[in-house]
Amino acid sequence: MKYPILQRFDELLPHLAQFDAIIDTRSPGEFAEDHIPCAINCPVLDNEERIRVGTLYKQVKTGFGGVTQADAWGLRSRLASSNGPHDSSAPTAS
Repeated sequence: MKYPILQRFDELLPHLAQFDAIIDTRSPGEFAEDHIPCAINCPVLDNEERIRVGTLYKQVKTGFGGVTQADAWGLRSRLASSNGPHDSSAPTAS
């Protein structure tokens, strides 16, 4: 089987036992609202970061190469947090 594999949930449900782990990368709030049974939550963004990125995404829907300011800020924030202190202030919409 090649990874990563993307399947629709209704196709995946009968085969859950085949997986060692199912990792859900959504924010803790999204995970608490709904998730696949037995999934592990390893969020890419925390709840506050998700709100910032969502707000920016709604405000700024254009960007270079399809990457919006929200995408760039979310990625920069995650990468920087793994490398020590950083400026996590979100960019403002122009």
